[in-house]
Formats: sequence, C-alpha cells, structure tokens
Amino acid sequence: MPPIQRNQGEDFTQAINDVDSDSTCNSDGTDSLSDSDLDDDADLMRIRDTIAAPTANMSTQDLRKALEIAQKLLFDMRGKYRESLKKIALLEATVSKGRKTKLTKKDLALAAKEDSIRNFGRKFSITHCLWVETSIFPLREPPPRIDLSSKERWLSPLSIQDGIKAELFQFIPPADHNMMAHKNFGSHFVKGVNNVRAEMLSDVKSCAAAIFGLDAKFFIRGYARDTEPSCKSLLLNPQGQYTKFAPILFPRPDHLLRDQFLKTAKLVYILKASLFGRSSLAANAVPTPKTKAKIWELRAVTPGLIAAAAIVAIFVLSGDKELVEVGDKSRIPYKDYHNYYLTIAVDWRCLGRRSLHLFQQLLVFHFFCRNSP
Repeated sequence: MPPIQRNQGEDFTQAINDVDSDSTCNSDGTDSLSDSDLDDDADLMRIRDTIAAPTANMSTQDLRKALEIAQKLLFDMRGKYRESLKKIALLEATVSKGRKTKLTKKDLALAAKEDSIRNFGRKFSITHCLWVETSIFPLREPPPRIDLSSKERWLSPLSIQDGIKAELFQFIPPADHNMMAHKNFGSHFVKGVNNVRAEMLSDVKSCAAAIFGLDAKFFIRGYARDTEPSCKSLLLNPQGQYTKFAPILFPRPDHLLRDQFLKTAKLVYILKASLFGRSSLAANAVPTPKTKAKIWELRAVTPGLIAAAAIVAIFVLSGDKELVEVGDKSRIPYKDYHNYYLTIAVDWRCLGRRSLHLFQQLLVFHFFCRNSP
C-alpha cells in the first residue's frame, strides 16, 4: 500500500482505497476468498496434528516444542477469530441501518482501521491521560519539542496540550503516525478515551464496597453518597472542603502523612479491577485471557495509571453522576486534580524515587504473579 498523503483535512478512508487492488474480486464485483481464507482449514489441521496424543518415547523437549507450536498456532487463530468478529459486527450494523449494498473489503478494512484507532484511545486514556480533547487533532510531525518530565509542562493549558501531543507521538507506533494527520482520527480516538473511562468506573463501582470497606448499599445506583458521612469522611478535609489531598488517597485516612500520599493499596485494587476485571479481587480468582492488561500487554506502572486510579477513587465516593472535568454536584475539579497527580507520579519516576518503585512492586505482585496464566 502506498504511503498515506498528509493533505490538510484529508479523510483516511482515501488511504483504504488501495485495499481493493490487493484483493481478488469475482466478475460480479463480490470479494472472492483470499489465500488466508483458504489457509484456515490448513491451520486447523496443523493444530490438530500438533496436539495429537504423543508417542510413548517422546522426550520432554519434544513435548515442550510441540506445545510452543500449538500455542503460537492457537494465538494466530485467535487473531483471525477477533477479526472475524469485527467483520460480523460491521455486517450486523449495516443490516440494522437498512443498507442493501454489498460490503467490500474496503469497507471492512476501514472498519478495522477505525476499531484500531479506538483501541489506541482506550489504552492511552488509562495509561497516560483520562482526558484528551478532539481539538488537538489532526497531528502532524514533527511533534512538539517539550520535556515531558519537566514541571513547565503543567504551567498552562497550551503546555499541557503540547505534552499530550508529544506523548501521543511516543505512544502511537511510528508506522501509524500518518493516521493522526487525518481529520477523523480524533473523533474515533476520543470515542475510545471516553468509552474506557466509563468501563473503568463501572468495574470499580461493582466492587467498591470491598475496595473501600463500606456498606454495599452506598454504591447502588442513585444512592446519595454526597450526603453519606462514611463517604464524605474519605473525601473532605477537617474544614469540610474538597481538596486534592483527599483522605482516601492515604494509607490511613484518619492519619494523613504527606510522604504517604498516593501510597495506598486501594489504588492497587482499583487498577486491578479495571485492568484484570472485577472478579480478580477475589482470593480464589481464576485468571482470564481477555483482560485489558493482557490484551494491551501492560508490563509497567505508568504515572497515568496512578493518576487515573486516584481520580476514580474520589469520583466513586463523591456521588457525582458523570466523570467530567468538574463534578456536577461536588464541583470537584477532576481534570485539575488528575494533572496534579500526574506531576507527582512523573516526579517519582524521573527522580528514581523509592515511592514509585514500591508502588510498582505491589502492582507487579497483584498483576503479573497472581494473574499469570
């Protein structure tokens, strides 16, 4: 496929046009089976042969090698299965809209590209920044020249936006940088950002009673948590005001020590529920393969993860209806708090402080030891 052009406002659907030239079409214009389609049966036969009953004299080394081959084949088949599900979803959406024209491979390739962009947004939201404005797109190289570890990055809305832009160029694979220059990249990316934020809140709310040690009825839909003393005591300072130093963000909410800020296991549990599913908090939880942490191949704690967990902790206890930049009832400036927590966590990482190291050790224990397949 030739390089995607970077003209102002160009729709990346134009870049999909060449897909048709790579596919085989019948005389009636319908798509014919590709080589990969024809190879599916062969893949299944190879898997069957690989996992066949071993011979009596088969060595441990040969068994391990056969297992590795079978795992790789199954992983490849799983990828094809996921792509098929995406195609099915597109077909169902087309039928529901009453569309009668046949879908081409270009349509399917476009749907896959849009899904890929939304997935970028989902991962970036949790690992880097909960809020991304559509207005920063489209993005074109070179990225803004800004020190992502400096405090100057957080001095103004413009410098914050430049920091997000620079992070996006580091986060999006270089092969996909050209996609960011197209006019509809931003809408799909931000849709992924917003969707995963809602998912994170849903996962945490469902097990909030266990995380915070409170009565489960407090987290029933419509319950007035903003008037519940048990919830308010975890958010308000002695003067009855909301501050970024909410007691819930300390290991001992009744005894706040500045050097213990953000070092509570409750943030670990929030991330565990968000990245490994709500059932992962159970002592006898069975590892599952379709968790965000495994799909995204997360192997390290980022400042964004810590900031996201802190914001979710405050929001779930607040009684606000929707996680937006400023709470509708509490008037908590969530986005400003989020940026502040990011500065703290980035500072830990840049200075090599033991704080982030201990936080990561605890997360690694919960994530990658107890949840390994």
